[in-house]
Parts: sequence; structure tokens; C-alpha cells
Amino acid sequence: MSDDLLFTVFNAIISILYHSLPSHSFLPAVALAGVHSTPLHPKPLSSQVYFSPSTRSSSFPAPYILSEDPACSSFACFSLATKLTLIPSLDVNIPIESLEDAVISGIKANTPLFFGCDVGKFSDRTKGIMDTRLYDIKAAYGYSLNMTKAQRLIVGDSSATHAMVITAVHLGEDGRPVKYKVENSWSEASGEKGWYMMTADWFREFVYQVVVPRSVAEKRWVDVIDGEEVRELDPWDPMGALA
Repeated sequence: MSDDLLFTVFNAIISILYHSLPSHSFLPAVALAGVHSTPLHPKPLSSQVYFSPSTRSSSFPAPYILSEDPACSSFACFSLATKLTLIPSLDVNIPIESLEDAVISGIKANTPLFFGCDVGKFSDRTKGIMDTRLYDIKAAYGYSLNMTKAQRLIVGDSSATHAMVITAVHLGEDGRPVKYKVENSWSEASGEKGWYMMTADWFREFVYQVVVPRSVAEKRWVDVIDGEEVRELDPWDPMGALA
């Protein structure tokens, strides 16, 4: 199958799924994060990042996406192949500490933040917990999972598989994150009536992208997005998994 035909089929499927949603449905999983595979009907959320039925438009401004790809050595600006995206986006690859800083700034500015993560790792959807200490793998199986975040990306063991919203952050005495309050889309039966707790360690290991308004992004990363040559990602790149 040629690339053009593949793109045509892909866009046709997305268009059918997207436009068949009722006007009151939860839209971000389609509009910003690809087609969600969970056949539940989650409650509507209040985040400013999310779409209302009146904003289904290709004129919606490109979101600023701050990403952490530890497998990439340069802090460069990149985008996913535009034929595969419903909304154009630009990513800048930054250190994980800077990603944490962006979340802190966003929450202090009263801006809930849409983020992409590998939700299936060390998480309990019933209790609403995302914590790297949730399971003791070594006690159960006699070995530890020792791959780094970069190694997991390279071998395909991890990528951003789901998107949620950070609505609060708990800071320690050193001013760094301890845990986050997260709003999910899997109905009130999941987590604490739809709410999750994400530890700072889990964020550092399994969060890959945070969508921020320009006003929240640190100037040096805005300068990269505005001034650097954009590198287009291949459609199969793990950093484009939620495009």
C-alpha cells in the first residue's frame, strides 16, 4: 500500500470517528491524543485545554508541547508528519526537570495541563494510583526491571499511550514536586471518582509530553520553538504516539 493511500485511509477512519461523536462527548482523546480505545463514557471535564463542540476547527492554534525524550541528545524542535495529525503541533525536547517546572508554573497560573504518559506502567486504575513502587517485581519474580526511560523508548517497551490532565501539584520543602492530582477520562468508576494520584517518580519515568500555553512555557523553550529548524518525526516515532 502506498504512503498516500495509507494516509488517505487513516484520515478517513479518524474523520468518521471524530465527526460521529455526539456534541456532549468527551473530545480530547480524539482531537489531541488519537483515538482512545477504552469504550467507556467518561464525565465531561473542565480543563481549559479541552475542546468544546464549537471549537472543532483546523484554525485552532498549534499547541506548545514540551516533551522529554531521553533517547534524543539535543534539545530540538520537532513535529509529527502533518498528514497524520488533526491539529498541527510543535514539540521541543527538554530536560525532565524543566518539564516539572512547566507543570509547576502552569498550576500556579491556574492552568490545568494536558499531558501524555505510559498509563499502563505501575498504575492501578481501580484505586487511581500511579506510583513506581506500586508493585514489588523483584519480590514476586526474583529480578528487577532495570531499563532506563531512554532504553524503554528505543526498544518499544514504552511510549505515550494515554492523555490526562494535571490539576494540582504537591511541592516538598525543596520546592520540587512530590505528587500530582490528575483528572482522568475513564468515568467515575475509575480511581477516586475519576481522580488519580501520580507520584513525582512516576512522572519522571512515564510522562513524555505536557501541553502548555505560550505564557507558561519558559522563554528559552519558546525561543527554540520559534527560531529553530523543525525536525519532522517519522509516523512511527514513539514521541508521536499521541499526535
